[in-house]
Amino acid sequence: MRYELYRSILFLTTFFLASFTIFLISAILYASILLMYGIPDTLVTFLLGVSAGGSMFVMIISLWKISGMAREELSTGRGEMPTLTQSEQRIVDTIMENGGRILQNSLVNRENISKATVSRTVESLVAKGVITRTRKGVTNELVLEKWK
Repeated sequence: MRYELYRSILFLTTFFLASFTIFLISAILYASILLMYGIPDTLVTFLLGVSAGGSMFVMIISLWKISGMAREELSTGRGEMPTLTQSEQRIVDTIMENGGRILQNSLVNRENISKATVSRTVESLVAKGVITRTRKGVTNELVLEKWK
């Protein structure tokens, strides 16, 4: 979800900057042409104001959309995902692909990682609150927490 939010913010920011740049270029050209043909300054000012208002409207809609997406993410209780190492992210991705839960020995077999590495990485993920670990016979069941 966080990746989608960042991607959307980047898109909307780029969209806003592009529209603002187009506004500036067109406003300069438009004002030059109008003044060249003797259109009254007040009309030119009015038309530039309308163009500026349109640009501001795009900016406000973009910010409204971004804030709505951020509010939605916070209201779902996901909070901020802690920074993960590459091996931690790999294990989290595998657990997500498995429906949010997996047995630790299955993780060792599936990812072809040593038991010791999986054990250390799982311990780190438990300490960060990303997963919970429950004993199931001779292995552990790993379940993603808030970020399912």
